[in-house]
Amino acid sequence: MAAVTRYPDVPVYDCGCAGAVGMKAMPRLVSYSLACDERRRDEHACQFELSISSLRASNPSIPVALFSHGPLAPEIAQLCSRFGVMVSYQGLYGDRLAALSPRSGDAMARYPVLHKNLNFAELAAAGVRQVLCCDLDTIFFTDV
Repeated sequence: MAAVTRYPDVPVYDCGCAGAVGMKAMPRLVSYSLACDERRRDEHACQFELSISSLRASNPSIPVALFSHGPLAPEIAQLCSRFGVMVSYQGLYGDRLAALSPRSGDAMARYPVLHKNLNFAELAAAGVRQVLCCDLDTIFFTDV
């Protein structure tokens, strides 16, 4: 599902990547999920660069998707373009949780890792059979 279809009122951060999650079935995919936080922007960019560069060193062709919960920092968008990562904009983290649970969305938004569980429906709709869900600080030492 393309970000434009799901969230027409938010700017789309075009990484220059061909395709998006949901455009064609993929047997395997590496997935990252990011709750964007301006205060941790540099940390996230450094972690993601180390992770994606180590992945691409051992496997330059496996599809990779980044689910962005919030505005994607330009540094991360450039990394996505450089390493061929598909970006799926998911809207703001707090807004997404509030839509799922209006009474407790604000409280849930304080828990920083729930966003990783919000991507599974989109991955399933894309027809992915195997997903390796990675943290931004995952370092690869061999092929996946």
